[in-house]
Amino acid sequence: MQRKKLPGIPNGSVRGLNVLELGCGTGAGGLAAAVYGASSVVLTDLPNTLDIARDNVRRNITNIDESCRVTVAEANWNVKGSVASAARGVDLVIAADCVYEGEHGMTTDSFLNALEEALAPGTKGVVVYKKLRAGATCM
Repeated sequence: MQRKKLPGIPNGSVRGLNVLELGCGTGAGGLAAAVYGASSVVLTDLPNTLDIARDNVRRNITNIDESCRVTVAEANWNVKGSVASAARGVDLVIAADCVYEGEHGMTTDSFLNALEEALAPGTKGVVVYKKLRAGATCM
């Protein structure tokens, strides 16, 4: 499989970067960064999903670059400063499929606020999502 370079990221790689994943869910994005040489990865989400991320860190520890420090932390997008605290010193913020209609309504505004908190001057961000039509489900 051919690896694509990340635009705006030196060498198109996460190697040596400090990475924050917003709304990590299973932690797949952050764990991929850890496998590919990030210096540190912080997986963040709401408390009810963090056990899944912690379990996946444990299950994949042998695949993670040995110099990478992976932590799992709570970050509530609706609590001012929650994301900024987790984002201290990061070079790259990643997020995947974080905008959806949940039990508290659309997450668009809270996600954008969280992203703004996380992106200090000089910090890069990569956000990926799949645009779905109204009423569609993603599996």
